[in-house]
Amino acid sequence: MCLFLNTKRFVFFISLLAFASVSVDKGAADSSVTVPPDSALYPQLELLAGRNLIQSGLFSTKPFTRYEAARLVLEAVKASANHAYPFADSSKSIIERLQRDYEEELTDLQSGDSAATILKPFEAFSVQYQHVHGPFAFFNREGISYHEGGNARAEFQSRAKLGHVFSFFLQPGILYRENAGNAEGDSETKIRLQKGYATLTLDHSEIQVGRDALWWGPGYHGALLMSNNARPFDMVKWSNSEADLLPGLLKSLGPFRYQIVFSRFNDERKAGELVEPYFYGLRLDFKPHPYFEVGLSQACLFGGEGRRNLSFSDLIRIFYGNKDRSNTKLDSNQQVALDLALMFPDMRRTLFLADSVKVYAEIGAEDMGFLPDKRAYIFGLALNDFLLMENLRLRMEYANTVKTAEGLTVWYQHGSYPMTHEGRIFGHHAGTDADDLFFELSREDAGPYSYGLGFDLERSGIQTSRIVQKRRQIFLNLGYRFNPRAKIQFYGAQERIDNYNYLDAEIRRHHYFGVEFQLDF
Repeated sequence: MCLFLNTKRFVFFISLLAFASVSVDKGAADSSVTVPPDSALYPQLELLAGRNLIQSGLFSTKPFTRYEAARLVLEAVKASANHAYPFADSSKSIIERLQRDYEEELTDLQSGDSAATILKPFEAFSVQYQHVHGPFAFFNREGISYHEGGNARAEFQSRAKLGHVFSFFLQPGILYRENAGNAEGDSETKIRLQKGYATLTLDHSEIQVGRDALWWGPGYHGALLMSNNARPFDMVKWSNSEADLLPGLLKSLGPFRYQIVFSRFNDERKAGELVEPYFYGLRLDFKPHPYFEVGLSQACLFGGEGRRNLSFSDLIRIFYGNKDRSNTKLDSNQQVALDLALMFPDMRRTLFLADSVKVYAEIGAEDMGFLPDKRAYIFGLALNDFLLMENLRLRMEYANTVKTAEGLTVWYQHGSYPMTHEGRIFGHHAGTDADDLFFELSREDAGPYSYGLGFDLERSGIQTSRIVQKRRQIFLNLGYRFNPRAKIQFYGAQERIDNYNYLDAEIRRHHYFGVEFQLDF
């Protein structure tokens, strides 16, 4: 399945933006590791953006480097000192916590004097226990699955910086599952490297080699092309470490980020799927206005066993051609998405429901045609400081991948190249021919306490099955922070599935509960 794009114009456009972005003379940036996409950093920064304290943040492309996070914290510090704004006390509390977390990078940004070598072999540690009843559907957990009965997991993080240009990150862990494979009494213990990579930073361009999680798009509950639903895969990633301004007339596009990703999957593939396919991904993100962000994503699986003898011109035709080359070495599975995000700050005087509102959409397409067809989309809304209560946030999000081709499922599906890694879709967890409705009410950084209550309704087999399966989940989490470095969190969820496995009137109920302790050194 191929895309509509004109090869020469699109390649020229990408090259112009990527190389122009690294040509801007802003002074060299130190190398640093990234902040995981599920970190509390991102909702905290978006809350500050809704209060008009951050205007240059590109929140639809994750992860950030620690230096990019520190740059945005510094922007909030300066803005908070220059004008009055609502919820000043809670904003000050968030900023102070982020200043502690990114003290090294902030010192460098403010003074230009950073340590050439940093070694933190035990920067963070976490341990959790979960008890699961039934095959509960877990998603957006970097591919980690839990089985019936008791499950325990322990991880630590370490990072280092050498000579201003090299940085390293490791996140190894131990996972225990009481009934692995849903077989009673068949327990297993695995030691696994969840993430680990090395980064070379030159000026504002960086090359990362290793395993890391990505998230492309403004969605909170899911993304069409790239999310943390699947296990992070090994990759080579070329990106700019901080948002840049393009030169000349292109400066009007505002802050700009890009990511170009190459990988070769080594996971197990099903019968008929090509072994060890290649992955190519592209992400462009712009902010032409302080309250408006627009992004473009492309994902492509190609090559594999028997299709490795590819020239450069073959790659160009695979990435940007518009012909059906099924069952040839130029065959591929491709998806493209356009996303938009709009922030409305200072709404408290007109809306009376929230201090700021964020609306966003992601529209994706797959298959040939002009324009590409087989659409999918995500629409979302976030009400920040909901009911004018500090740090209370209401999120609503709807995703749809129902579009089919002649009665066959399309999204994430392909005879040779399904968009999966380690058996999980690395786009939206709902999968193909499905829709998903999500609500969450949460309060973060409310003193030492945090909490969240959510609901998710997922329907699958909407067009291709006579009987539609419906999955409902209700989940709750409660957190308590002992001090800036230690936190405990309790969580649980209940799930009801109607027409389980597309069998009429077959009902299943599952649930889980757990506890997690986190410690930062």
